[in-house]
Amino acid sequence: MSDTQSDKESLASRGSAIFEERIRPVLDEQHEGLVVAIDVASGDYALGADVVAASDALRQKLPGTEAFFVRVGSPAVHRFGPRSPGRTA
Repeated sequence: MSDTQSDKESLASRGSAIFEERIRPVLDEQHEGLVVAIDVASGDYALGADVVAASDALRQKLPGTEAFFVRVGSPAVHRFGPRSPGRTA
């Protein structure tokens, strides 16, 4: 495995852990569908309607941060291909 791949996997693992342990517990249904940008070094985060908005909000607080993104209530930030019948998101 390359160092770049290992770094990405480490970032994703830390970001997921921070989201599950610190952020998800303080979110509720009003946050459903928003994107969370997480600074994995500090655990600080920002919410936005999309990746750009969440990233911009986090970079306002922490310029130059390397962010991990999660969409609240969804297993993926982005979706490829058609939606399954009967699904709205």
